[in-house]
Amino acid sequence: MAPAAVPTRAQKLADCRATIADATPATLTSAEAAALDQLCTIAASGNARRVRAVERRICIAIVQASGVPAAVLSAERQTCIQETQGSTG
Repeated sequence: MAPAAVPTRAQKLADCRATIADATPATLTSAEAAALDQLCTIAASGNARRVRAVERRICIAIVQASGVPAAVLSAERQTCIQETQGSTG
């Protein structure tokens, strides 16, 4: 069995965009969608530290756009932060 191919920058960008499209509500404004798309471009760079930071920002943006109650929002944001911390912080 051959080892899995390393995704190209274009594949990473497409995967990021697909994740956002699947996870975000239809009420996303065009400005929010553009900002998330820009974050996907950064995430596709392959720089691990920048990728984690972008993943964190995308996660938080999705949580905020989801309309969860304020009481839940803080905990969900903390989850985004915890799940996107790498060995360099």
